[in-house]
Amino acid sequence: MELGPCKCTTGASWAVSFLLAAALLSNAPSTTDASMLKAPTANTASNSSDRQVLLSFKSLITKDPSGALTSWGNRSLHHCRWQEGEIPSELGSLQCLELLNLYNNNLTGSIPSYIGNLKNLILIDISDNGLTGSIPPEIGNLQNLQFMDFGKNKLSGSIPASLGNLFSLNWLDLGNNSLVGTIPPSLGGLPYLSTFILARNKLVGNIPPSLGNLSSLTELNFARNYLTGIIPHSLGNIYGLHSLRLTENMLTGTIPSSLGKLINLVYIGLQFNNLIGEIPLLLFNLSSLQKLDLQNNKLSGSLQNYFGDKFPLLQGLALNDNKFHGPIPLSLSNCSMLELIQLDKHLAILNNEVGGNIPEGIGRLSNLMALYMGPNLLTGSIPASLGKLSKLNVISLAQNRLSGEIPPTLGNLTQLSELYLSMNAFTGEIPSALGKCPLGVLALAYNKLSGNIPKEIFSSSRLRSISLLSNMLVGPMPSELGLLKNLQGLDFSQNKLTGEIPISIGGCQSLEFLLVSQNFLHGSIPSTMNKLTGLQELDLSSNNISGIIPVFLGSFIGLTYLNLSFNNLIGEVPDDGIFRNATAFSIVGNVGLCGGIPVLSLPSCTNQQAREHKFPKLAVAMSVSITCLFLVIGIGLISVLCKKHKSSSGPTSTRAVRNQLPRVSYTELSMGTNGFSSSNLIGEGRFGSVYKANMSFDQYSVVAVKVLKLQERGASHSFLAECEALRYLRHRNLVKILTACSSIDPRGHDFKALIFEYLPNGSLEKWLHTHIDEQSDQSVLNIYQKLSIATDVGSAVEYLHDYKPVPIVHCDLKPSNILLDSDMMAHVGDFGLARFTNQGDNNASQVSSSWAAFRGTIGYAAPEYGIGNEVTTSGDVYSYGIILLEMFTGRRPTEQNFEENTNLHRFVEEALPDSVEDVVDQNLILPREDTEMDHNTLLNKEAALACITSILRVGILCSKQLPTERVQIRDAVIELHKIKEKFFP
Repeated sequence: MELGPCKCTTGASWAVSFLLAAALLSNAPSTTDASMLKAPTANTASNSSDRQVLLSFKSLITKDPSGALTSWGNRSLHHCRWQEGEIPSELGSLQCLELLNLYNNNLTGSIPSYIGNLKNLILIDISDNGLTGSIPPEIGNLQNLQFMDFGKNKLSGSIPASLGNLFSLNWLDLGNNSLVGTIPPSLGGLPYLSTFILARNKLVGNIPPSLGNLSSLTELNFARNYLTGIIPHSLGNIYGLHSLRLTENMLTGTIPSSLGKLINLVYIGLQFNNLIGEIPLLLFNLSSLQKLDLQNNKLSGSLQNYFGDKFPLLQGLALNDNKFHGPIPLSLSNCSMLELIQLDKHLAILNNEVGGNIPEGIGRLSNLMALYMGPNLLTGSIPASLGKLSKLNVISLAQNRLSGEIPPTLGNLTQLSELYLSMNAFTGEIPSALGKCPLGVLALAYNKLSGNIPKEIFSSSRLRSISLLSNMLVGPMPSELGLLKNLQGLDFSQNKLTGEIPISIGGCQSLEFLLVSQNFLHGSIPSTMNKLTGLQELDLSSNNISGIIPVFLGSFIGLTYLNLSFNNLIGEVPDDGIFRNATAFSIVGNVGLCGGIPVLSLPSCTNQQAREHKFPKLAVAMSVSITCLFLVIGIGLISVLCKKHKSSSGPTSTRAVRNQLPRVSYTELSMGTNGFSSSNLIGEGRFGSVYKANMSFDQYSVVAVKVLKLQERGASHSFLAECEALRYLRHRNLVKILTACSSIDPRGHDFKALIFEYLPNGSLEKWLHTHIDEQSDQSVLNIYQKLSIATDVGSAVEYLHDYKPVPIVHCDLKPSNILLDSDMMAHVGDFGLARFTNQGDNNASQVSSSWAAFRGTIGYAAPEYGIGNEVTTSGDVYSYGIILLEMFTGRRPTEQNFEENTNLHRFVEEALPDSVEDVVDQNLILPREDTEMDHNTLLNKEAALACITSILRVGILCSKQLPTERVQIRDAVIELHKIKEKFFP
């Protein structure tokens, strides 16, 4: 046989392809034990043409570091490392070839169909390359094939049913590709198959019940596909199965009790599916089981029904993100081999309601390395016996109802690196014994801890993050902070700390987040902070900090958020770095400041103020002297000044904010909107009309102007509410306010307007409900775009609800108040009904009856508002849920064609999960023929329906009738992000 002329040169890709295939000859494949392969049954007589091909291949090899070519008589091709190339056609002539091992060679191109001619092949391993195209059906002709590994390539197309003819096969790995279609039932006829891997593909459909016939199977791995339907009961017939991995699919139904017969099971992974019902009790007879992962399903039942004296070898237990309830069973402490317990819920959507106390017997789990039990409904205290678990690395009990003191015995955990106890009701002092732990993360936020911050906890050089937010801690910030060279985040906000910021803070040179707002700190900002050049966020607001603003803050390149408001700072405001961006920093409430960029509208600095800025120590000394000199006089005026300050503090702060904004006149707005012409009108609401204005305004050439309809009842309140709500808000998914105008029009009438950033793609309302035949160049939003918009809106609402010092409730979420910029990023606007509120504080929610009447828009407003209830953050969650349902069904909540006693929520809820196709927006599953290739086309119909079903479930959970049944907005956003990552990775 002639190979033809070939030159082995670096630039000749065709020659390299020969080298790849000819890199050759070894006694056994490196990726599998030769003992697992049966003796070949085909005739192995020498073939002169084969010999000639091998010798020709050998002549092309310039390097043979492993000596693989010294013995070619085994009729095998072994892998060698080459740069690139394809599988050459000459391989199809090697009729006696038994072992083809070309893994990890940067191979490209497709798998040639003529490989099906190599009737004597026992092993073929072409894994970990860059092969594309489909799997040729001709491979089904290889009757002697025992080992087949095509994993970690870029293969597409469906799995050939002809693979069911490979009766000698005992290893099949097609994982980590892009295979589509269903799993052929014919694969259930492979009697010797022991390892079956299809993970990380795009397979759909059901798991064939015929796979229950794979009597030799020990490993089944179908994780990370789009498989649907139930787990077949027939899998309980595979008695030798050791590992079952069906993770991250869309499987439904219950866990079949037949799995309880698989007495050799070591690992069960069914997490991230839609399984329901209780865990079959037969599973708890599996004495060999080491890891059970059922997290992120909809499983239910009482934990008291489980565990008993079973699972003697259990090392990992993950039941989080389900619907389990009841107390933690005492018998759990019998699982002495446990290394990991996860009973937490990361999302309130898939809530576990595990309650009761943490059993004291948990201290018997001597092998436990990680304990995750929050959020749940756990009560009582932390058992002191936890301090006996010497192998513990992580304790997470956050977001429960735990109380009492943090046990000092936790200081015995010499391997504890992460401690999460936030959002409970712990009291007492922080145990100094925690300083004995090699902590990297210490999270104790939102408790009722008191006393001083013990300096001992800063003895761990590994500390990366400390959060003591919202407690009742007193005393100074310990100077030992400066020892934490690796500290990245520190949050001491909302406590009662006193003293000065320690100068040792300069030692924390890895610090990125320093948040100490709402304390009683005094003194100046220490000059040693000039070493914190990696700072990204600095919040010193609402303290008693005095002195000047250090100019070095302007040199911090990474600083994106700076809040120095409501202190006693004086002198000139720097104009470098972050101080050039008025939206990135806040200095309101510091009456002694001057200068800065023009947009701040601060008074010019006098010579005295300039000297104070230049010579701060002298200025401070002079200030102290003057204060002492007039102290006696000041005491006599305290009462008068207090009354005056109390009556004027609100307007003053409002004026301070207003003075920082650029000024704009009625005339300028009128000219920019062509006399408020209807041709410039882009939207109209209850309290105002929005116009497009062409005018030079700061860096904007086009802006949006909202003119208030002051004759409408509540319009003035709306103007004030919107100004108040937008004073400090900064988020990329909120409409950016540029300034406000309060003036008189030419007829002598009051005129009020708000000027916003112009967003060219208009409102979400227009995109959802403009019919295709009415559109010009506007296209239909696809699934990916709608999901991205939904997460944008959710992120904005989450920011409002988490706003400190008190949450903000938008009160009028609807598609017309969601605007899209040129990149289709969503921005929430219209804060005319927005409210500040303290959740759980009845007094904080009270407003005038006339203003309380405005609580949103029919169809989107929460049902409890209709009976006069006060506004809460759960009302916004309801509106958000309705928007989600509207976006993915195309149905307005106010449609008249809903049946009696039916609304959009019930309409969708009744269709889940079996009739989703009947209610979904058909444009999302049947894209128009003229639609360009985009994210929507990456999902086939079944995957698209599965994705939308998951989103609609979030909408249903947000729009429950009762506020207490709705999820938190942060949980909804997290769930949407998970959906996005799953379907659009």
